[in-house]
Amino acid sequence: MSLFRMKVGEDTFNSHPEILTLVEEIVKECKEMGLSTTSIKDLSINVINVSGLEDQVFSILAFSYNSLSNGPIKSCFLYCSMFPSDYEILEDELIELWIGEGLLIASYDIQRAWNQGYDIIQSLKEACLLDSSDQSEKHVKMHDMIRDMALWLTTKPGEDKKKVVVKERARMVESRDITEWKEAHRISLWDIATVSLLDIGHEMPSFPNLETLFLRRSSMDEIPTGFLEKMPLVRVLDLSYNIAWKVVGRFIN
Repeated sequence: MSLFRMKVGEDTFNSHPEILTLVEEIVKECKEMGLSTTSIKDLSINVINVSGLEDQVFSILAFSYNSLSNGPIKSCFLYCSMFPSDYEILEDELIELWIGEGLLIASYDIQRAWNQGYDIIQSLKEACLLDSSDQSEKHVKMHDMIRDMALWLTTKPGEDKKKVVVKERARMVESRDITEWKEAHRISLWDIATVSLLDIGHEMPSFPNLETLFLRRSSMDEIPTGFLEKMPLVRVLDLSYNIAWKVVGRFIN
């Protein structure tokens, strides 16, 4: 708390009655994530107002991300945001996805790729960007605040279009949502309940940049014929744990 107060200055710290409460929540979250004040001791932040505090907080948390040694590790970290908050991710499943995406330098050599994947997971744990699972040594998870920061990092400053879209536990996805996703590179949908999720009543928009589609644990009955044809660049398609097997069958056909 005192470090935060020193960095922003007394005028900024006292500029809004909600700042103290928000900072207390941030400090609590950082403690839960294992982030100490030494992680941000060299940072200077300028909190202009409460509405802009989110960007400033993520900028602080991004210090650990920016300290990662190379591009592949950073890309693998950002990929973990495709999973729901605090989701127990099987390490082997995660590495398989990284290999499928071509994120690992050694993807052409399967054994080297697996070894690199395990090394990256260990590096992300040491950087407090991934947590060990409470259930199994073979699983990892991402704290919800770190995940929010990872999704924030996928959108460049000044851009409204999201390159990564994650939607979970939604009863319905509106047609306007789908239209707004046209520029996305990755889409991850989890626990979508409605049968008519993708029945938007007019021609399905194209997704010319989409490379990854997760559609997991859905109870949808139908997906419009030719939906996948609107995604010419998709190379990773994950349809795991869907209740309605008709969904999977239609995609395969």
